[in-house]
Amino acid sequence: MTPREACRLFRHRWFVVSGDWTPKSTGHPLTQRCDRCDTEKREVIGVHTGQREGSPRYIYPPEYHYSRDEVPTGDELRLMWIREQVSQLRKDRKRA
Repeated sequence: MTPREACRLFRHRWFVVSGDWTPKSTGHPLTQRCDRCDTEKREVIGVHTGQREGSPRYIYPPEYHYSRDEVPTGDELRLMWIREQVSQLRKDRKRA
């Protein structure tokens, strides 16, 4: 399972990183990056309210997107994951 498939199935695993952007508003920039697929999420947080200002912006790596005819369904992603798990269990049993 590729990182993008894992993120589509399980959602991103965000961690905070320093950003190289400045918000247009007076809010504080919050930049997060996924440790699996390297997608970056940029948000603006109100300095007095702590609320998000607007919607987050996502910056995806070039290999993240699928063409329209190859986007896997949730069922297909789950089957990929199950097959990978079964395969790994079989390998582990052979080693033991």
